[in-house]
Amino acid sequence: MALTRTQTVTDNGDPEEVVAETTCWEIEFAEDDSVVGWPTVDWQFKRSLTDDWKTRTAGRSKMFRNPGGQPFHPGDHVAYVQVVSGQGSSTFAKDEQ
Repeated sequence: MALTRTQTVTDNGDPEEVVAETTCWEIEFAEDDSVVGWPTVDWQFKRSLTDDWKTRTAGRSKMFRNPGGQPFHPGDHVAYVQVVSGQGSSTFAKDEQ
């Protein structure tokens, strides 16, 4: 069963943590397509705070899979995300599958 939640992501320099809420094999993360004017922002992600940021252009999603082929479990850290500097904030959808 899939679970979809939304969360606000900003460009304030304090990355948001994406956390699993169910036992699932993959988590798709992207700007929510119900946002007025979608797609509106470029965004970045990284697995750990010491990793380099990877950028996704507006409208593109990222599929996260747990390293090692194991499922995510409730409370597992998935990634850190932020909106590219100067672009404000937006609502993002997290689909756990």
